Amino acid sequence: MKFQLAVSGTLLILLSGCGGGGSGGSSPAVASDAGARSTQSVSASSIEPRACIEDAFTQRVIDTLNTLRQSGQTCGGVEYPPVDAVVWNCKLEAAAVAHSEDMANYNFFSHIGSDGLRVGARATAAEYDWSRLGENIGGGQTTLDEVFRGWLNSPSHCRMMMGESYEEAGLALRVNNQADYVNYWTLVLGKPL
Repeated sequence: MKFQLAVSGTLLILLSGCGGGGSGGSSPAVASDAGARSTQSVSASSIEPRACIEDAFTQRVIDTLNTLRQSGQTCGGVEYPPVDAVVWNCKLEAAAVAHSEDMANYNFFSHIGSDGLRVGARATAAEYDWSRLGENIGGGQTTLDEVFRGWLNSPSHCRMMMGESYEEAGLALRVNNQADYVNYWTLVLGKPL
């Protein structure tokens, strides 16, 4: 069974990251958003947030993420102290849904969408006014615990989840049995303006 993980981080002022692909193998790839927020226009109506419904799945996502954040983690040998909890944000979820659906429907694995857009443009299209964003993606993991365990065991993904400035999160899983990875996960972390 194929598994893949990738992480992307964006800072409005400072952009950093090393380039990375999203093809083959099981090792994580790291990519950065190159400032899509200010350089690409996207119709705000292109990504519609669903009504914010706190259901068992969203609560489990937030509980899992906050347990990791509030207990502190060691990411690639670097100790990260406990950080504040995040809350669910439907606009970040909408951005995550759009990307997971895109990857599942078009059978690819990358932070860059089939339309050439990155996480910043997707969040802006979902009408999320952000000052900081980060994105973890996963492919092939069959459960929420499995994808979080994979992200936690990857230094770059772990660091993203432990980002102390993040205040909100949204996650989506989309399934396509005809696609290479079948399960496509997107976690978007954000800090509003």
